[in-house]
Amino acid sequence: SQGYSTLDYILTTQGNKTEFLFNLRGHLFNNGKAAGNTGLGFRYLLNDDSSRVGMNIFYDFRDYSHFFAQQVAGGLEWISRAVDVRLNGYL
Repeated sequence: SQGYSTLDYILTTQGNKTEFLFNLRGHLFNNGKAAGNTGLGFRYLLNDDSSRVGMNIFYDFRDYSHFFAQQVAGGLEWISRAVDVRLNGYL
């Protein structure tokens, strides 16, 4: 069976109108292969105090037996009390 170990670090800060996220995560599988994720996120409280806009970007990798997989993802969001709208893209 395949298991793994994970080490995760998350930093969040919140100001009067801003929020910031930093996430760093590493994985080590029992077969010695590695994987990891890192990302940044930012949100801003709009003037009406009931909605936020935000953006994020993340990078993922995994070392498989025969190839090295990578992915970059980004997103935009608008969050209100009634509706959330999110747009994400992956490469």
